[in-house]
Amino acid sequence: MKKQAKSKKTQSAKTQCTATNVALTRSRRQRFLAFIALGGLFACGLFVGMAITSPVSQSHKNVEAEATMENNFASSQNVCVEVERLLARRLPVASDDVDERIERAKIYASLAERGCIENSEMYVEMAKQELEIARAIEDDEFSHQETIDVVETYKRLNMQAAAEEIFEKAKKLTDPAIDFIIQVEKIINE
Repeated sequence: MKKQAKSKKTQSAKTQCTATNVALTRSRRQRFLAFIALGGLFACGLFVGMAITSPVSQSHKNVEAEATMENNFASSQNVCVEVERLLARRLPVASDDVDERIERAKIYASLAERGCIENSEMYVEMAKQELEIARAIEDDEFSHQETIDVVETYKRLNMQAAAEEIFEKAKKLTDPAIDFIIQVEKIINE
């Protein structure tokens, strides 16, 4: 019995080995259709390659480039918003320090010049308010550097009369050196 069981196992193992070594044969018709399919794939790839490099596809690329340029124009509109956001982050906290008020006014003047056009007037008004607060705190008795900063800021805001008023008060209240007077007059007359 042991021999019969052993021989049955070896026979089934042999049939399994021969079953995996089956050769695939194709008929002539199947080979012909395979060559036709392969040729069709080649032709399809050729047509796609020609379509990519054709002048018509170049005009599509031009249309895409124009769309990209329009998106860039829209993003350039967002540049003013980005400028406003970055400059607003630089604003010092409002306090009773004159230097911080003058710095805030200078930043608001920059926002009026470089920010979004529709917000320009608002930033001009805010800069004026900051300068008025600084003037009230110091009672128009600024140091030389503060006087230069205030005059420059008024000049940037197109407020020539206010810049001259600050300069005249600085000349009356302090006895400035001639080089300081020349420097401030140069700023006002530019």
